[in-house]
Amino acid sequence: MLRTQIKPRRLAFFIHSLEMGGAERVLSLLAMELSKENFVRVYLFDSRKNNFDVGNLAVDLQLPAVQGSLSKVFLLLRRVWAIGGVVKENNYDQVITFMEGSSLPAAIAAFLGGWGKKLTVSVRQNPYAYNFFVRLLMKLFYRPIIKVNTNSLGSKNALEQLLGRPVLLVHNPVHVPRALSGPATSSPFNRYFLFLGRLDPVKRVTDIVTGFGLATKKIPDDVGLCIVGGGPDYENISKKVAELNLGHRVRMFGPLMQPDQLLSNSEAVILASQTEGWPNVLLEAIQAHRKIIASDCNFGPREILEGVGTPENLFPVGDTSVLAEKMIHVLSHKDENYSKRCEEFFRRFEVSEIARQWVNNER
Repeated sequence: MLRTQIKPRRLAFFIHSLEMGGAERVLSLLAMELSKENFVRVYLFDSRKNNFDVGNLAVDLQLPAVQGSLSKVFLLLRRVWAIGGVVKENNYDQVITFMEGSSLPAAIAAFLGGWGKKLTVSVRQNPYAYNFFVRLLMKLFYRPIIKVNTNSLGSKNALEQLLGRPVLLVHNPVHVPRALSGPATSSPFNRYFLFLGRLDPVKRVTDIVTGFGLATKKIPDDVGLCIVGGGPDYENISKKVAELNLGHRVRMFGPLMQPDQLLSNSEAVILASQTEGWPNVLLEAIQAHRKIIASDCNFGPREILEGVGTPENLFPVGDTSVLAEKMIHVLSHKDENYSKRCEEFFRRFEVSEIARQWVNNER
């Protein structure tokens, strides 16, 4: 069936930065794909830590994050003013914002400037994970915005409950080749489980280490755990590895620009998060036909694992004993049709198809 061609438009993206993260990766993929047939600019509040390349599309507004309540309020007002000025000066057809650090000031600027019909606000996680003040601002300023979207069914339901209005569901795209590039990295283990993502307390990577420690009592000695990523929880995770005497079975790589080889050769990708929006790393695991073990958190993992027919690989958040059981099971269980199911599920997330949904604002 022939698809209707996307009418060329002037598109502006706003986000805090293009540092490591799921939202940053999604924006970079969408911007590069849509720039093939549209005029696109990506406005950043802080370009000092960019790890995703959008070529010459990026514009730095130089309004980075600050500390302190009064400073944050003043920064919010400065961002409102900056976004309003950019949209007015450049007469964009559509403005797309990611994360509340850019979405809230954009929504306020749109309300004050009367251009709400141009704005698409993308909420990337469970809105009830935010504090009361942020939720209040979302209710006040997202309600009149014509287009609000999110990336998982659970987040959609929670947002509709909070805002009292319909929310669009547009899943994250995944693209081959990946957005990042660099030298390939291999594992020191013959077989291994893999965590790939930001080392933040909400990711509960220490649970993965603890669960792996329990599993080592029943799995072969040549099976290891690879942890790829950087972030504020790095030291706590390292301490947990030492505490459990797992230094010879766990390898912490830090951030890698090209983890593809590690991903494609892993036994399974593990996610133990307290909360999620729509975890890209699980789609990347499916792309590589890798098995997944994930916490049954809000939102995304259940939706994804049910999509590939393996909901039995979910475990309760924080339950390291059940996580260990899942690790043992995955190593011994053969699933002859898993790769076929991965291919069928993954087709829904190709970047060209998702980009079309963004511009056409389909549900």
